[in-house]
Amino acid sequence: MYISAVIFVVLYAVDIALGYCIAGYIGSLFVAVALPIGIFIQLKLALFQADAIKLDDLSPSDKNKLSLAFENVLQSAEALGYKFSKNPCIYLSEDRTMNGFNAGSAIVLNRGLMNTGCLEGVCAHEIKHWKYMDSYTSCLICNTVTVLSLLAMFVMSIYVFAIALFIGILVAVIGNGTAGFLVGTFVGNFLGKIKDLVLRANLYLMNVLQGLLSRHTEYKADEWATRIGYGEQLKQFLRLTYESRRMESLSARLLSSHPSDSKRIGHIQRIQNQMNDTDELVRLPFNV
Repeated sequence: MYISAVIFVVLYAVDIALGYCIAGYIGSLFVAVALPIGIFIQLKLALFQADAIKLDDLSPSDKNKLSLAFENVLQSAEALGYKFSKNPCIYLSEDRTMNGFNAGSAIVLNRGLMNTGCLEGVCAHEIKHWKYMDSYTSCLICNTVTVLSLLAMFVMSIYVFAIALFIGILVAVIGNGTAGFLVGTFVGNFLGKIKDLVLRANLYLMNVLQGLLSRHTEYKADEWATRIGYGEQLKQFLRLTYESRRMESLSARLLSSHPSDSKRIGHIQRIQNQMNDTDELVRLPFNV
């Protein structure tokens, strides 16, 4: 099973278990229903924000160009053994930048790609994300990180308040009320700063792990597109949109959802070299 699907199943089960721990069967049922609804809303919002137009509503020229690009990619993949039980929903955004993204069952391509020689390469990359449902996993991770962060903040805030109150009362009983108030306030502020530090470190770590998964799926999407014959188009796309990341901080690189363009180009070239050396044309879907 593909790693993105494994992570989705594990996270979904963990979230349901947490719901049960907090509110029993009602909590687990709520989580089981609310998470898919939340993911659905997130993906629809992504389409809405992109102001994407569905394939059937496009002008004949745009419709023909996009249809032909996707048909060529799907036929190339099927010729090498990949099976598709259904096709993605195709959208076009009027954004003039050269980009595209996957949102659940939909693939959105920007207007900026239409007159380039790398349209099919980007289509192939996004079809990989669509086929292995990477966007669902990304949304689930985002939701889980948000909920866990809020839950941790709530629980730790209660503990900080309880400890500060207990110490304040204890000092007041031993000494006097003024001393108890001052000590309790100091302890509360001190523990509050530790709480904030722990929460920020935890959120940063979870975002780093999310970035690692995202970069892994980007490499795999590039690899899949390369193995079905669109490596050169992808390299052309990356060169046309190249932005040097050498000056970015280590933190920015750790949190980035995409590898640098130069690393992606190098990865694609290594896959092409491997294919040339071994005459390997394709790696079956369960190994991608």
